[in-house]
Amino acid sequence: MKKTKSIMTVLLTGILLVAFGANAYATTVSSETLTTSTVLSPNYISPNQPGPGYTGPCTVTAQPSIIVRSGPGTNYSSVGSVLYGGVVNVILVNNSGWAEIRMVNNQTGWVSTSYLTK
Repeated sequence: MKKTKSIMTVLLTGILLVAFGANAYATTVSSETLTTSTVLSPNYISPNQPGPGYTGPCTVTAQPSIIVRSGPGTNYSSVGSVLYGGVVNVILVNNSGWAEIRMVNNQTGWVSTSYLTK
């Protein structure tokens, strides 16, 4: 049993390393695997956030990932996540500090601009 657990851990670690090394995107099927907080962690807040009207690429600064939501606010459901260091295509930044993004799987969603850097 212990040997199987170790193999599973190594396999999972390998997948995560590949994902981080390639700046890949991670999407979740269930929002139950995500935790949310309304408090911004000062360690991850970007000093170079995109402003209202910005479109173009941005890099995720939240660690280990940023939650992508169905609308511009924490009251909207999670539709996935993007790993730290991942690059997203910003479609629109609104006046409330939320950016509509397109993920690698072509799905769109919303993230806080506090965790994006230009």
